[in-house]
Amino acid sequence: VIATGGFGKPNRLDLPSGESDDRIIHYYKEPFPFFDQDVAVVGGGNSAVEAALELHRSGVRVRMVHFADVFDRGVKPWVRPDIDNRIEHGEIVMHWKSRIAALGPRTATIVRDDTGAATEVANDWVLAMTGWRPDHTLLDGLGVRTDPRTGIPDHDRATMETNVHGVYIAGVIAAGFNANKIFIENGREHGALIAAAVGGVSGLARARGNGRAPTRQRPAACSRGLINGPPGWTLRAGSADNPPPPAPRYPDPD
Repeated sequence: VIATGGFGKPNRLDLPSGESDDRIIHYYKEPFPFFDQDVAVVGGGNSAVEAALELHRSGVRVRMVHFADVFDRGVKPWVRPDIDNRIEHGEIVMHWKSRIAALGPRTATIVRDDTGAATEVANDWVLAMTGWRPDHTLLDGLGVRTDPRTGIPDHDRATMETNVHGVYIAGVIAAGFNANKIFIENGREHGALIAAAVGGVSGLARARGNGRAPTRQRPAACSRGLINGPPGWTLRAGSADNPPPPAPRYPDPD
């Protein structure tokens, strides 16, 4: 089961020289190292907005750069009034429809996408809150196919098994490049799907529908007594015509 998440590689800035400048940071921890310095926060999501606000309140000169003309829809509604007011009052400078085109000695050149107008501003650090993407190195090595456009590994959504037999994925890695599609609330369902598939049940809905716990099918070695399974394992796989008895329920720990 591959559950390596969606934070394997950062989405890099498109700069002529690449990201060779060590002042570009993709992981924000705290505002204090940036005190009394000029920081450009790139992005328009929750991470960018919250970082910009915390930096501003910690004595940092902050400007934001976002390629769209509005913040992302996912920005927390209780944060929006704060960032909107800071921008309106000029406390945080906002560059809409813009990107950082080049970095110079303690400067950054910001270019508008719509007009091509370039502005050179003072800059000590670039905080690139541009999101991350999963690292598919392990999946590639196992032979799992991945959609080059979406980054989604080839898998059966009913079982989470990939195109390689016996290799399953779980969690955010199943969302590909759009990590906002899978959260704790829906990613937690992957474990039950995988358990049902590995246990020989055609689907979790079937197991829930007949009121019994999913059948756990032992390897052949188990039936010969070579492997001691946990309580609740059945010695026969079962079928629709001859289902196994329900697994015992564990006592309430309380």
